[in-house]
Amino acid sequence: MFRTYVHYAMTDSNVNRIRELVQEDQTMSLSAVCAETGLGRTSAYTILTKDLGLRSVCARWVPHVLTNSHKSQRVIGAQKILDEIHGNVMVIDEKWLHADPITPKENNRAWVEPGGDRPRQVRRLIADKKFLIIVAMSFRCDSYFEVLDHGETVNAQRYIQFLDNLKNKCRRSALTIMHDNARPHTAKVTEEFIATEGIHRIPQPPYSPDMNLLDRFVFRNMESQRIHQKLENLESVKGYLQDFFRKQRRSSLNNELLNFRKELQAIIDAAGDYL
Repeated sequence: MFRTYVHYAMTDSNVNRIRELVQEDQTMSLSAVCAETGLGRTSAYTILTKDLGLRSVCARWVPHVLTNSHKSQRVIGAQKILDEIHGNVMVIDEKWLHADPITPKENNRAWVEPGGDRPRQVRRLIADKKFLIIVAMSFRCDSYFEVLDHGETVNAQRYIQFLDNLKNKCRRSALTIMHDNARPHTAKVTEEFIATEGIHRIPQPPYSPDMNLLDRFVFRNMESQRIHQKLENLESVKGYLQDFFRKQRRSSLNNELLNFRKELQAIIDAAGDYL
């Protein structure tokens, strides 16, 4: 009897009906599909997975809801970065370094009995001791950083001071930088300084944290490589950063730059949507 019912359920009309339902609403639950078609859960599930080749997946987090205008800006911005990015570009960004390192969740895996509680890990607290740093790094291992004093923030004037120090350190006839759209980076006085000093800036399109090269690779490694190292004061932060940048290898950075170029092209191919 069961085989006869399943065979009867797998008709072209049922398959087409379920295809139409899912095309109208991708979030429709299996119970809702059964209610709309009158099919049993086994039959409906088989049509969804076997006949239509679908699978149920959870939603993924994205930074922003992108409008068509945002997507167009991301396509144009990705193409411009792709055309102009090279190893000598100094990528700039700010970051908070917490005094106490945090162990990645992946390092706290454990075997538990059925029904047992899994390990827990506390999130960062706003009040945790931390240090604000500004970093500029090229993918040919050139780097420059500043650690801000306690209570000091990054405003337009402080960022201009950093750019001036960076320019004097690099001693290049033509300095090319890339930074995001934080207010100190896009303030009128900052843009005037960049223009006056002849600094070439590769713009990062809005709503595009996925195009931040430091976040993607450098900052991620900066955290993961200090699992057992506590930062006590400004001097210990400077010492750690000097050691970290000294250990960077051009081959790894070149590979990351190649991966970044591939992802930029994928963003263009996806019409500016998040990947």
